Amino acid sequence: MNRYAAQGIASDATQGRRVLVVTAHARARREAFDEIARLTHGAESIRRLNGAESIRHSNGGRVEFATERSRSHRGLSVDVVYLDGGVADSLETVNEFTPCLATSRDAELIKA
Repeated sequence: MNRYAAQGIASDATQGRRVLVVTAHARARREAFDEIARLTHGAESIRRLNGAESIRHSNGGRVEFATERSRSHRGLSVDVVYLDGGVADSLETVNEFTPCLATSRDAELIKA
């Protein structure tokens, strides 16, 4: 994950937005989490559980992490889905993650 994306994601969560970061594999997920956690200030909790990492703020903002093949995003409602580099660029991938945006007024799907 590039540092500009990481800073933007950390900033969005600080401002109350809910973000899902999707990576191609577990190692990239851990690296993205470490980078965003390093840039996050004032978080209520930073949870470092393998496969269930998250950063939460008291205003409702949060960052959740998933891999392209995991199903941990099912039932998750977010404002932004960020598809990191290396994630398959296909209609199937987009269709897999767009339901997470269904309840957001300002939904964004971002592909790195």
